[in-house]
Amino acid sequence: MTDKEKETRGTSLDWSASSTVDIDGYKVFRSIKRNSGFKKIGQTDEITFEFFDDSVSASTTYYYVVRAFQTNLQSASSNVASITTPEGIGLAKVVNVKITDYTQNSMLVTWDASEEENLTGYIVSAQIATGSKLTTFNVEKSVSSFRLYSLEAGEIYKISVQAKDNTDTLSLASTVYQHTLSWDYAGYFETSIWTTVLTGLASLLTIVLIWLMTKKNLRRKRKILID
Repeated sequence: MTDKEKETRGTSLDWSASSTVDIDGYKVFRSIKRNSGFKKIGQTDEITFEFFDDSVSASTTYYYVVRAFQTNLQSASSNVASITTPEGIGLAKVVNVKITDYTQNSMLVTWDASEEENLTGYIVSAQIATGSKLTTFNVEKSVSSFRLYSLEAGEIYKISVQAKDNTDTLSLASTVYQHTLSWDYAGYFETSIWTTVLTGLASLLTIVLIWLMTKKNLRRKRKILID
């Protein structure tokens, strides 16, 4: 495997195709240590033999390995490729931004904590995908999640997270899209559950009353026959 830098901010990797047939693709792993700490940062399909890592920090040495994979199986690691990024390339892009919960009017955004030494916080922004008003929030560096409130129901939102340093310089934005619920499914199901429970209890009570009344009538008839 070889590595090189592109003119755009980041590191480009390329490798030779695996000799194993019928693989699903390749997984790319990165660490700041040569012999340990490798974490998956992305993957490609079986006919793509390059990967661009745009979440690198300035003046940092990174180590990369690649593994071929098929379903849940994967090969041994490739040789280790390394590169040291230059100064002045700005903050690393925030990675693994996800929406882990959403309702009619809110979303919970999560991400991996930035490893930048001069990090002072994050900027989280929300905008309806059709282009209406952009709303931004400042988030402390000690947290890696933020819940957005007062969103409109049934809309697709563009959610972005950026790292911020002590000079108020921002990283490139990491963006995801997510729609809010058009109505309160959670409240509906909660109501439905209680409705079902109450209906069941009412039906059971009705059956018990009918049984008691039937039993009482049988006793009365038996008494009449004996007399």
